[in-house]
Amino acid sequence: DVTRCVIYGCSMSALTCIRGLLDIGVAPVSILWLHDQPPGPAAFCNHDKLVYNRMLDGLANSGVKVLANTVIVNLKSNNNYLTHLIVKSNTSASAKRPAVEVAPTELECEMLIGCSN
Repeated sequence: DVTRCVIYGCSMSALTCIRGLLDIGVAPVSILWLHDQPPGPAAFCNHDKLVYNRMLDGLANSGVKVLANTVIVNLKSNNNYLTHLIVKSNTSASAKRPAVEVAPTELECEMLIGCSN
């Protein structure tokens, strides 16, 4: 039984992977969608706010967790089995505000699936 399955990436492939996991019976509360894009409509939904919000509402209603604007900085394992991801906010500096340094967070994870564009 998967304690935490992390889908990493902001793409239609990531959403398809999540749908597949749900279809084969993985509990939604065991799935975390982690991506490095800021919250808001993404390219995979043609930057359409209505489509993006509908998709997020569907995930939230199913119990799938979403962690946006976050990157993986390290992995932890035990006897070559993945146990944790170390993640941190993908906040960067801009002309209007300085970068905010956020301490990395450790997440339990038994399965990591990377999905690119």
